[in-house]
Amino acid sequence: MVRKFGGASFIFALFVLACTGECRNMLESIVEDDNSIGTKWAVLVAGSNGWYNYRHQADVCHAYQLLKKGGLKDENIILFMYDDIAYHPENPRPGVIINSPHGHDVYKGVPKDYTGKDCNADNLYAVILGNKSALTGGSGKVVDSGPNDYIFIYYTDHGGPGLIGMPVDPLVYANDLNNVLKKKHASGKYKKMVFYMEACDSGSMFDGLLPKGLNIYVTTASKPNENSWATYCSADGGECLGECPPKDYKDICLGDLFSVSWLEDSDLHNRRVETLKKQYRRIRKRVVNNGTEGSHIMQYGDLYIHKDALSRYMGSDYRKNSSTNNDESWIPSRTHVNQRDVHILYLLSKFRAAPEGSTKKTEAYRKLNETLSQRQHVDNSVRHIGEILFGVENGPEVLKNVPPAGQPLVDDLDCLKSFIGFLLLRRLLKTVADEKTRSTASPSQSPQSHTSVSQSHISKILKDEDFAGIALIRIISAEMKFKDKWLACISLGEQTFRTQVSDQTDKPTWNSERKLRLERHGPHLARISVFEVRHNCGCGNRLYLLLVIFDHFRSEKGEWRSLIISGRHGSC
Repeated sequence: MVRKFGGASFIFALFVLACTGECRNMLESIVEDDNSIGTKWAVLVAGSNGWYNYRHQADVCHAYQLLKKGGLKDENIILFMYDDIAYHPENPRPGVIINSPHGHDVYKGVPKDYTGKDCNADNLYAVILGNKSALTGGSGKVVDSGPNDYIFIYYTDHGGPGLIGMPVDPLVYANDLNNVLKKKHASGKYKKMVFYMEACDSGSMFDGLLPKGLNIYVTTASKPNENSWATYCSADGGECLGECPPKDYKDICLGDLFSVSWLEDSDLHNRRVETLKKQYRRIRKRVVNNGTEGSHIMQYGDLYIHKDALSRYMGSDYRKNSSTNNDESWIPSRTHVNQRDVHILYLLSKFRAAPEGSTKKTEAYRKLNETLSQRQHVDNSVRHIGEILFGVENGPEVLKNVPPAGQPLVDDLDCLKSFIGFLLLRRLLKTVADEKTRSTASPSQSPQSHTSVSQSHISKILKDEDFAGIALIRIISAEMKFKDKWLACISLGEQTFRTQVSDQTDKPTWNSERKLRLERHGPHLARISVFEVRHNCGCGNRLYLLLVIFDHFRSEKGEWRSLIISGRHGSC
């Protein structure tokens, strides 16, 4: 008996010596009592609003159900969502939100901690830091964690270099978020933290900014300069991008690719056995989607944490989860849609579905054209700024340059924040002016309410009779005082585009044909500015040409009518 006991002891000791790292963390998660490892906390954030952004709130609601079934208490789950989807007029199932084609309702029982205007960046920072005094509205719940607690944060929405969105301004900037995480670590109020982020360019929120040693592990849906993707999308006309949603769900995407990947993986596998590292490797195959219509998920921070079992942060519904050795069985072959193009998909579907010749068709076309024009305006403006700063020849290449891994994509976040703040202020002033104009024109009609500055600008709705048509503008020629390379910019209200650079000449011609949207009560004066390229658009030798548009629209039959212009020139 002594020999058998000794042999058994030897075998057990040998097993412990071999089972280090990831295996040891897994064993600890299985044998530890829930109370012995502190409290599990979760912060879930959907940073958007609007029906076409359905997927973000669906992702977050699914995450809540996952954590709730895993044993986390409502008092320890804090949820941010605008909450305008479940009972939206376009929702075919009022009061129900689904996150997959065959999924059940994930909205039922979801806590309404920070909704509407309370779903904002300042409250998010206060919640993470456990600072109740800094809250404005909401349920008042914060991460009141202790030194032995584990925190899981999940965010899903749109993003850009160095920033992510919230349904109410201001935005969340990379430096502000990382400073909050550093401050939380300095308080000694957690043992480990895991942060999952779904957004375009989400890697730029942490790459070169999140230091090691904070006991924080981050997984992002994309590289710093890469889009993330939506899935389970439908469009009018029978098109389907990803596995088809139910037929009554039109024009939207039910989920985001990275989000549904980790959520469905967590639903399927035993979270007491599966580690963060194993989940990362498995869902990476699904999210990259063979290098097409997918993104590269990334890891940042203290990577040793990825050896922990998922249950440490998400809990485990052990009775319903079962481990599987077939890692590929749940990964279907799908087509997905770029997150930035989901809104275009939505508007295009509305246009296709509207009856021919109807006012709905005209309005749908106007909204689609307006959104595309705004995109083109931004693209042209950024390209133009690059040419001003770095020259016409070098500008495009400089703008494509990306810092190596480990360096921030945005090297001056304070400058970025100031610039975007100026743009938001300008947009706010314009929105107020537009509402005042509409209120004056139609005193009986109350101005449309807006949930946020950014959303109001995109979703501005005009009456059908205000749509005048589309103007076709073309610069035929110009005569300059001396030979040079010339660049022309054409603007009509907020619509702006630029030409290619002309050859060295005093009579430049450009391939400048462009169609501009016109409104009956909108701007009727277009300005053409011609610049010397060698002066980088300086004022010294700039020439102004003013076009006055008198007759301008494309008829319902698609015929182009006359465009009468008069012009003058002068120097500034």
